[in-house]
Amino acid sequence: MNLSDINQLEESLNHGYRYVKTFGMIKDIKQIMTKKNEPMAFMVLEDDVSNIEMTVFPKQYLKYRHIKKGQLVKVYGTIERKQKLNLIVEEIGEMK
Repeated sequence: MNLSDINQLEESLNHGYRYVKTFGMIKDIKQIMTKKNEPMAFMVLEDDVSNIEMTVFPKQYLKYRHIKKGQLVKVYGTIERKQKLNLIVEEIGEMK
């Protein structure tokens, strides 16, 4: 699977691809607690052209809570559209 620019993710979804890899810089992180009192986060990933909201559920957030704003990352996850495009994070890796 190739890395896609953020602005190409909607096209991937339109072609039936749900699993995507993309990259960018973490613009924002908002941590919340679930009803089960577990931490999770909503993050915004941006590149030079676009941005996308990401949901990081508790299991993944425990692995990746060290990720900080301003960090360059590559992300693997599932793309979905509710009111707008959202990326459900499976893996986050630092770009060096």
